[in-house]
Amino acid sequence: MSVDVQDIVRRFGSTDALKGVSLSVREGEFLALLGPSGSGKTTLLRVLAGLEGSDSGTVHIAGRDMTGVPARERNIGVVFQHYALFRHMTVFDNVAFGLRVRRQRPSSAEIAARVRRLLELVQVPELERRYPDQISGGQRQRVALARALAIEPRLLLLDEPFGALDALVRKDVRRWVRGLHDSLGITTILVTHDQEEAMEMADRIAVMESGRIMQLDTVGALLRNPASAFVAGFVGEAARLPCRVQNGAAHFDPLPVPPLQVALPDGPAIAFLRPSEIVARHGSGAATVRLCRTEGDGPARLIVQAGDVMLDALAQPDETFARGESCRLSIRGGHVFAESGERAQGVPLDETVAG
Repeated sequence: MSVDVQDIVRRFGSTDALKGVSLSVREGEFLALLGPSGSGKTTLLRVLAGLEGSDSGTVHIAGRDMTGVPARERNIGVVFQHYALFRHMTVFDNVAFGLRVRRQRPSSAEIAARVRRLLELVQVPELERRYPDQISGGQRQRVALARALAIEPRLLLLDEPFGALDALVRKDVRRWVRGLHDSLGITTILVTHDQEEAMEMADRIAVMESGRIMQLDTVGALLRNPASAFVAGFVGEAARLPCRVQNGAAHFDPLPVPPLQVALPDGPAIAFLRPSEIVARHGSGAATVRLCRTEGDGPARLIVQAGDVMLDALAQPDETFARGESCRLSIRGGHVFAESGERAQGVPLDETVAG
């Protein structure tokens, strides 16, 4: 089921929660809406589900205009962060609920067969007689997914579904959910503020800020070509350093960081440097190693103090460092944004290193 959103505006009093949002989701795609709290991602999800109206704009699902179509008639499954399971109902009855309230209700035998088939699918068939407070958080999440899938939706909406799980369970469940998506071929939209979650699960990510989609792309494209300083800082791991562009070079004075060549006008700018772009080398310098971590056969990961800034960096291959040791830094590249928003890919100015 494809989804096409055009120019959606949603206001709450004087606040514009969504500011002309447009979005297309391909049939069978797993898309993540990624952004900080208040960016509008949950509001957009609720508009898609029919749980929230819009002040203007259109939503088409599988080519059908959803304007005025109530949530129960949209054939959409929704899973929320806190599952919204009925505490007074057994697992079986929770999963069966959506089927029992449908206008064209299946027979009791059909409902029972479908519920048990779904509990097998989500790998909790032994829980059908238990109540939500008698099972674990991970199990409740699986039950919530089974309930959302009971109506055989062609679109599945997930609103921060893993937030209530502990870290280890969360990682296992989200991998299982992605596998379930792949096996069913269902179009899925995930709302999350966790970039690791979005990057691991989604085919594409829509990065949202202040009611707008700032960029919609694959993980690789977001990292290689961020459309704005917000995207560069929010997606992936990067140090955010103020700099000044002069004569085609971004200078980081007074930090002991070498300049980058950039095609930007003179003036203040912001650079985003990823750990893989900052390399520490042996030698007397103004940077100091504060932490060293060795991970497998690759170069050591370092935390380096440069002036009053802590930077994640990589050690020069085949070099090791001790805590407190001085080092020099070289910069392989980085994204630099002028005050106007214009972006340039920085490249090393020369082989000079800071020291």
